[in-house]
Amino acid sequence: MNDILIFGELSISNKLRPCVFQLLTKANHLKNKLNDSKLKLLVLCPNNSNFDEMNSELKCYNIDEIIFAINDNFKEFNSDYYCLCIKEIVQEINPKIFLIGGTNIGRTIAPMISNSLHTGLTADCIELDINDEKNLSATRPTFGGELMATIWSKTYPQMATVRENVFKLEKWEENDPHIIFKDYDFQEYKSKISLIKLIKREINSDLSNARIILSGGMGLKNKEGFTKLENLANIMGAQIGATRLAVEAGFASSNIQIGQTGQSVAADLYIAFGISGAIQHLCGIKNCKKIIAVNNDPNAPIFNHCDIGIVDDAFAIIKELEKLLLLKTV
Repeated sequence: MNDILIFGELSISNKLRPCVFQLLTKANHLKNKLNDSKLKLLVLCPNNSNFDEMNSELKCYNIDEIIFAINDNFKEFNSDYYCLCIKEIVQEINPKIFLIGGTNIGRTIAPMISNSLHTGLTADCIELDINDEKNLSATRPTFGGELMATIWSKTYPQMATVRENVFKLEKWEENDPHIIFKDYDFQEYKSKISLIKLIKREINSDLSNARIILSGGMGLKNKEGFTKLENLANIMGAQIGATRLAVEAGFASSNIQIGQTGQSVAADLYIAFGISGAIQHLCGIKNCKKIIAVNNDPNAPIFNHCDIGIVDDAFAIIKELEKLLLLKTV
């Protein structure tokens, strides 16, 4: 009953998503605070999955058991098939804690599974811990990100979805987890919901795996300012993000919002244009490897949290970068 189960979501390219390894890292710290706890991973796979590659990637995460549930219905996302299989395995394993990445798929299936299991769910978590009663303590933003709420669930399994990129990766010594292959047959199951297909193209609003992000705040002044930022991003092969205030002002779409009430990112390079550096935004970029800030206010708080600070007009820097990059392509 003390076991921790992680849902191992696959991408459309049939590879484990980065959030799986982030959850495994955190789960190991939770496991160390529980008695006689085992860490288990559940992956729903089509028959043509590269199991050897997945096993190799997972060797350094101190997993006790990996369950590969195999059926060709898992080639594409279908909430009915996913939930039916996951519910059955969760009931069989009977874990104390069940964690799911806060992806589009995770946010879709988690409430359906928790409802079918008659258990609670803490959604969109940014921190996890074990309390004095040896139960899951899950922290999430509330009241528009102004406050943090720590929730202790009284039902089992204690379920939570966790934002991507809020936990840094750690690795342990290699081990050989117990591998279980389960073949599932859904031929007699008739879906009540039509099949949902994921569009197989890169979606710019998904910033979780972006290597370079150019992000704008109120300093970009209007939608036209974000259009200029997007033009620069296209030249650099980058993706764009925005602060909550810029989104609320209508300068940018909510699906590229970064911060406590938006996405958390872990880019190799994050360039902030006209962003003052509110704590809600800084929480969403804390795992970026290199942060460059451009702001015409020398006292902007973001300068205390960046690797390189440039006190200048954001549009002037955007224009100069465009010139330099276009010269290199000639």
